[in-house]
Amino acid sequence: MFGLSKEFSKILPHLSEKELLELLGRKEDEFVNEMVTGAPDKDARETIIYALIRKGWTREQIEARLKGKPLMEYETDMQRYRDFQPTGFDSKGYMLEDQQDWYVVPVSRTRDSGVLDQSNFETATTMLGGERDHIMEIRRFGHWGPGWFEIIIVNPRAGKTMRKAMNIEALMADYPVLDEMDFSEREWDEMFETWERMGLPERIEICCETGNSIFAARHEAIPDGVDAYQLGLE
Repeated sequence: MFGLSKEFSKILPHLSEKELLELLGRKEDEFVNEMVTGAPDKDARETIIYALIRKGWTREQIEARLKGKPLMEYETDMQRYRDFQPTGFDSKGYMLEDQQDWYVVPVSRTRDSGVLDQSNFETATTMLGGERDHIMEIRRFGHWGPGWFEIIIVNPRAGKTMRKAMNIEALMADYPVLDEMDFSEREWDEMFETWERMGLPERIEICCETGNSIFAARHEAIPDGVDAYQLGLE
């Protein structure tokens, strides 16, 4: 059985989607001469097609691209990564040359993110099925403002995951909290930790502002009527 040369087999896993597609689009004689140890190239082509499938492509999408047809288009307002910039002072589509056409899910977090952004980011990651190479990836970048930020990008060839991302987009458009219970638990934990760290004078001041007895300042439990705003968390 003829197949890929040993040399080419070694570099195959490291080729980009663009490079793999270019190889499949070559004329048969060029393909055989450079990559195959023998005459027939069927087994070699199947190996390369499988490498693309592992990156999230389907056979139909591969065939369509080789015939010059465009990738599947989605009815979404999500940005392609090539159009994404964290602020107006940053470059669009920074780095990630092989993922410029991926979609950016409308959640992000930074070093300074509060519980809402953290909750939405973690919830979206779970809803998308977790991070998977070539399907859904979390990308972190250093930044001159918040120190670093993270985004979630989705491969447009991964139809099932794209539909989940579009569902997240629709949910966020209707209401800014993806999981109310998760957000509430995170908010309460942060409030409790903040109250625990407060000195007695600060606690007494908050008790006076909220109509609670000053003796409540000595208790571990957060007094009635005290919310995140009073604790300086919003």
